[in-house]
Amino acid sequence: DAFGTDDFWAPQVFKKNNTYYMAYTANEKIGIATASSPLGPFTNNGNAIDNNVTQIDPFVFFDDNGTPYLYHVRFNNGNKIYVAEMNTDLASIKPETLTEIISGDAPWENTENTSWPVTEGPTVLKHNGLYYLTYSANDFRSPDYAVGYATSTSPLGPWTKAANNPIVHGDMIGESGAGHGDIVFNTQGNMQYVLHTHFSHAVVHPRKTGIINLQFTNNQLTATPETFHFLELLTE
Repeated sequence: DAFGTDDFWAPQVFKKNNTYYMAYTANEKIGIATASSPLGPFTNNGNAIDNNVTQIDPFVFFDDNGTPYLYHVRFNNGNKIYVAEMNTDLASIKPETLTEIISGDAPWENTENTSWPVTEGPTVLKHNGLYYLTYSANDFRSPDYAVGYATSTSPLGPWTKAANNPIVHGDMIGESGAGHGDIVFNTQGNMQYVLHTHFSHAVVHPRKTGIINLQFTNNQLTATPETFHFLELLTE
């Protein structure tokens, strides 16, 4: 019921016109599946978006006028974040709008100075007329995997990386490999970032899932270190 057979990750689920959509990665391609319930089952037509390109980490953002944009990662001398306007069927992009927007050229984004810098895991939201894009940098296996953000006045950019990057990192929360998350708002209206960390300072897998509060301060996005905690499985 899906595109691909291996390496499923980075799902994003959203609702549009009473249909639930799941954007996901498989076989290092991006698929869009649909369902009538958030519980699934999700199915698609077996096609990937732009099947000739290696790409991962999809995030679909709808602007105020309803225009959809696909933020994602392509492999091009590094993991680089791209954006493209989507067609209304949400099954394809408008190739003429495809734009590279983020690459790992800041020191914190490539602490090992590798020839293949990594930026990935984009999430986008809009606040006070400004677009915010959170992303992760460094290889996910690195203890320096961390989260930063960039801002823009347009979904297509140009994007300006924040001066206070990274906003979530291991030294802040006492855990290695913190990154690749998504933004949620709890029932009290607090903005939170759900992310993963390494299992320990010595071992990457199995990774853990944690959550930390974010807030806007004078249009800067910041995290509150003391709010970080791992998610717990509650049983009845």
